[in-house]
Amino acid sequence: MEKTKDAYNILLNRFLYNIFPRLYLEWRKEKIDHKYESYQDMITVVYQAVVNPGPEDSNANALRKELRKAYRYAIIDEFQDTNRLQWDIFRTLFLNVEGHALFVVGDPKQSIYAFQGADLTVYQKAIRTIGNGKRLATNYRSTTEMIEACNHLFSTEDGSQFFNDDALTFSRSESPKNKVSTTFDDQPTKPVWLSSDIDSKRFAKLAAQKIVECCTLTNGKTRLQVFDKSDSQHLRNVTFKDFAILARTRTEFSDIEAALKEIGIPFVRYKDDNLFDSRECMQWIALFRAIDADDFTAYNRRILSEALMTDFFHPVIQETKLECGLQNKITDTISLKLLTATQDKYDDPHCRERLQIAKYHALARKYKWAEMLECIYRESKIETQTARDLSKLQSLAKFQQIGNYSVEYLYTKRCTLQELIKHLDNLQKKDDDTSDKDGNLVARGTDFDAVQLMTIHASKGLEFPVVIGVAGFKGYNDKAKGPFTYHDPETHCKMLGFDDTSKAKQKEEDIKEWHRLFYVAYTRASALLILPKYTNACDAFLTQSLDAFASQEAYVKLLTASDASHPLPPAIDTLRSTVQAILNTQTKQETAREALEAQQAVIQNLQSRIGQKSLIQHSYSSLANKVQPKDPETLDQNGKSSEFASDGNEIDETYTHRAPVVDLHPCHIFHEQDYQHEQDYQDGCTSILDVDYPKGKQLGNAIHEVFEKIDFTKAQMPLEDFKMDSEVNDLIDKTYAKYGLPLKRHPAWRNTTSEFVWHTLNAKLPGIEGSQASEDTFSLRDLSANEHFAEVEFFLEGDLIHANHTPKTGEYFSKGFMDLIFVREIKGTKRYAILDWKSDRIDNDDYAKPEVLKDKVDHKYAVQRVLYAYCLIQWLKQFYNLSEEAIFEHHFGGIYYAFVRGTACNTAKGIYAQTWPSYQELKNNYKKLINLMFKSASQENNHD
Repeated sequence: MEKTKDAYNILLNRFLYNIFPRLYLEWRKEKIDHKYESYQDMITVVYQAVVNPGPEDSNANALRKELRKAYRYAIIDEFQDTNRLQWDIFRTLFLNVEGHALFVVGDPKQSIYAFQGADLTVYQKAIRTIGNGKRLATNYRSTTEMIEACNHLFSTEDGSQFFNDDALTFSRSESPKNKVSTTFDDQPTKPVWLSSDIDSKRFAKLAAQKIVECCTLTNGKTRLQVFDKSDSQHLRNVTFKDFAILARTRTEFSDIEAALKEIGIPFVRYKDDNLFDSRECMQWIALFRAIDADDFTAYNRRILSEALMTDFFHPVIQETKLECGLQNKITDTISLKLLTATQDKYDDPHCRERLQIAKYHALARKYKWAEMLECIYRESKIETQTARDLSKLQSLAKFQQIGNYSVEYLYTKRCTLQELIKHLDNLQKKDDDTSDKDGNLVARGTDFDAVQLMTIHASKGLEFPVVIGVAGFKGYNDKAKGPFTYHDPETHCKMLGFDDTSKAKQKEEDIKEWHRLFYVAYTRASALLILPKYTNACDAFLTQSLDAFASQEAYVKLLTASDASHPLPPAIDTLRSTVQAILNTQTKQETAREALEAQQAVIQNLQSRIGQKSLIQHSYSSLANKVQPKDPETLDQNGKSSEFASDGNEIDETYTHRAPVVDLHPCHIFHEQDYQHEQDYQDGCTSILDVDYPKGKQLGNAIHEVFEKIDFTKAQMPLEDFKMDSEVNDLIDKTYAKYGLPLKRHPAWRNTTSEFVWHTLNAKLPGIEGSQASEDTFSLRDLSANEHFAEVEFFLEGDLIHANHTPKTGEYFSKGFMDLIFVREIKGTKRYAILDWKSDRIDNDDYAKPEVLKDKVDHKYAVQRVLYAYCLIQWLKQFYNLSEEAIFEHHFGGIYYAFVRGTACNTAKGIYAQTWPSYQELKNNYKKLINLMFKSASQENNHD
């Protein structure tokens, strides 16, 4: 074995020393011949022209002479991030040159960009060369208590292991003592809150609890008070935006994100793996295609329609779009357009939307990309419109990041809009030949009240009132195969190797950089630092340093075991309610922010009308049963009740129900024999009365998301193989974790969920052709990814004029999501159908009784099915030059409800299907809804 290893090393070294240099020269020649140039190449070219041009009096020194003539002084900030070539360029131009001076500003303890070429040895050598340095000892960022706490945390004399070698030393920082101390419950609090021994999941839950505690209001003041930056002698309330959560790698975000989602704390993440595989990227592509088009005739009319359906034209069409499932082979945005006016108005080039696009087009023709981007943001108001819903902050961050990335790409690549569109399209499909490595950084700030999640590298140079460090539980990757790089201790040259010695030396340098990385993270806090003491810390230096620091009672508040306990479901519900109350209060108080001002005005306007008109806003049941909320004061910033439903369907508002005042019942479709539960499948079905299996809103959301993301065709395999499929299990595990369902403590839930999904996808659905049943049946498992689209969002303003009322824009509306739209070809004609997943629990035998399912659908979803069907017909009008009646008869495929707890393979058990006797009947039902919206409160009371 040793001989084989030695032979491998000999061959490898021969390659490195003999063949690799030739390959490098050939690679350089290839780039020169084709005029390719990387960022490093640009630095190298300048280096050669400045540092090694030839004799001082030769023409080759032209660049050096011109730069010295143009600039007498140079200042390099963040000097610790400099590499050798950069330093040699500035040293040659300005250092020890008559009439010139060079200033460098840096902190070697913050050298954390080795992966980008930064070289700490360059900094150290340069400082020795310069020789006349001055230390900036005063910290103007933080409170006196925080500065003193960090002095002890990083001091070797106090047991710290952060800077315990000769290469770097820690020096105490001084405080200007001009900031008021941080308080909690009106009492001075310690600047560092440190947990007891804890794992990453428990600390994530603890951190989320502490955020809520700090932001909770008492007599108009938040429990945590920090100094006001505009007047550091006064305290102020904290908001979610004051909290930054820092991680070493993106993989360390999963636990804290799950904890924040579990209790509803809004947050924005600064890096997103799915940036280009997103709805926001699809919308940018649609807009860019419209901007690039010379006209909107013939096929280009569809390009215009797709652009108009994006959020960039939100004030006109609101959120009327259909997001397609992002599969590898799908490149086009499939959109749902439900507008109050006819589409003909957009054929007029002088309409407002066409004029907007014309402005963008004119700037694009002149290659004014930055101005075009500014114009898009200004004209579309997408930042303000998206900000109205706090749940969409991450969506806004994606819009901004993709927009900035696109403009940067246009400038740096000197390409056309068509080339940019192709590039974004390939990024969506994850094309192997397409890279986004230069465009991953999200904008560093947000104007919205949300906790900020970022890597430590992204946080460098920033400060936050409160920092929560979640980094430190991911260990070093010892399985790396090389090559390994390290610095020779004598020459300080960078060395390359593949052997174990090289591997060990690189690890030593990497761990030293981790020391500096945590130093950067912990010094971002100006008022409060919340840290975990992990039982499985990434390295001994972190454990030893925090153990020593824990004894500093003057600066450390030790969080007790009860603080770190796992919250039980009742406690979680309390936390959710508290978060909602915080958001409500903050929404009312943030009058200075235009986005939140607009949000508050809309909600106040809606709430003021509740007594006079019935508005469909989020819940269909409220209109179907003609109801009012129990207590308007408990509505959240979206106008929804803060209470939660008890079972797993989508209706999450709490209402006082009354009898329906309109009949919206369609005709139902079923073949009685298809509901018979064959014995062959009975043994494989899960009992829906399994008391261990959860219920409630979180479970319903999780099951919906599994159906949204799963590959339907996987259900073609036998049940046992389906339950063992790694992709299926991974999807269930991640989805349940996302919604805070403890799957690890209840492993049987995974099998139960797999069985629900498999039986539902294999259930027998009756075909529907317009107003009647077809002769065939089908199963969802036979639908390809291109034939079904999940979570179809729609927004429908009232487009029928009430007899005694002419509606104004936005006066009444309905919005929501359709769980699934799918298309099947029947007798050569495409039929479009709607399906809703239902996780309701009913008696097991009743799933096989169509009349029971019908009663349940009639009672709970009468309004929903009318809106869904009407919306679908309006959408199809874009693609078929037919009347609404003809579209209904030739392309409408009905509505299906799948009660997933009771479905069974090859039967219609748990499936309810329906349509309408005619389109006119559907339209009449829709008119009833419009009339219902405008019933006055007195009329409703008289009816009761």
